[in-house]
Amino acid sequence: MRTIISFALAATLFACAEAPKTAEKNNTFLTEKMEQLITVSKTESSIGINNIKLNGKVSAVEDARIDIPAIVSGKAIKVLVSRGDQVKKGDVLAIIRSTEVAELKNELITAQNTLIREKSEYAAALDLFESGLLSNLEMNTAEGELKIAQSELNSIEQRMAILGDSSGDTYKVMAPINGIIEARNINSNSFVTEDLDEPMFTITNLDQILVELNIPESSIRYISEGLSVTMKSLSYPDLNFEGEISRVVRVLNPDSKVLKAKVILDNNNQLLLPEMFLEAVVSVQSETELSVVPSEAIVFSEGADYVVVKTGHDKFENRAVEVWSKNDGKAFIKKGVTINEEVVSTYPLLIFSELENRAKYGES
Repeated sequence: MRTIISFALAATLFACAEAPKTAEKNNTFLTEKMEQLITVSKTESSIGINNIKLNGKVSAVEDARIDIPAIVSGKAIKVLVSRGDQVKKGDVLAIIRSTEVAELKNELITAQNTLIREKSEYAAALDLFESGLLSNLEMNTAEGELKIAQSELNSIEQRMAILGDSSGDTYKVMAPINGIIEARNINSNSFVTEDLDEPMFTITNLDQILVELNIPESSIRYISEGLSVTMKSLSYPDLNFEGEISRVVRVLNPDSKVLKAKVILDNNNQLLLPEMFLEAVVSVQSETELSVVPSEAIVFSEGADYVVVKTGHDKFENRAVEVWSKNDGKAFIKKGVTINEEVVSTYPLLIFSELENRAKYGES
């Protein structure tokens, strides 16, 4: 009987001894499972880095594209180039037969003689004017006729220069620059007219090309002129094309909601062609040092970013932060935390949700 009483008393004392531990465990914020899952990291300080990925498209530099119009009407005896051909300045593109070539040469001779005569008459008028024998009106008239004669000659000479090498009733259409035949709108044995809606040829020099980058609204604040850009093409995945943003067009496309940034690239090897797509990375640095935490420490809730800060033993708080950027597993924080604070860096959502529930419903 004494043995039974002793055993019962021992059991009662053991139960009483264990009771405080159970109560303490119930009041502890972190559960055993939470303690196993979460880790805490100290915030660090660093210049922020934001590698912004953009898409771009290649096009020709505007000033590097030249249209060659039909100067006179006639027949294309022979067209020597095709679309996509590489040509050099002075190469013959086509041979045109036209009676207007001979007429234009006669007009040139007439204009040259007219200019000679007008110069002589102007010199004589100037002598009379300086002697007081010619009125201002007559002097102005002589000067005006000289300018008209010079303008007419210049116009004809320009047309003759575009005609290039001409002989008899034919002329050779020559390439005015190095480049690629982007468009060809005439064929051999076809007729061309001066009022042709399209140019006979369009030549584009691709020694430099233009890349237009699309900047989404979320990245507009980071992008500015002068930033370096690294680009890749699907055609050459192992090559990097380096450039610099020369201009940001501050007009938002109403449909795509993007801005355009322009990059001029040297393309002497002719690898990049109009209409190619490029993937670009613009690396932006913050002006000041920022707080750095692991990217996993950021909790996004109801349109805002948060971190869970450890404020003491078994004490935590949810704190709103302003994230400047995320890059290579790091989140650079502009506002919300300071250096050497401790934040939950793995499974922060567990603590965040528990704190939110306690704030909303009270501790159980």
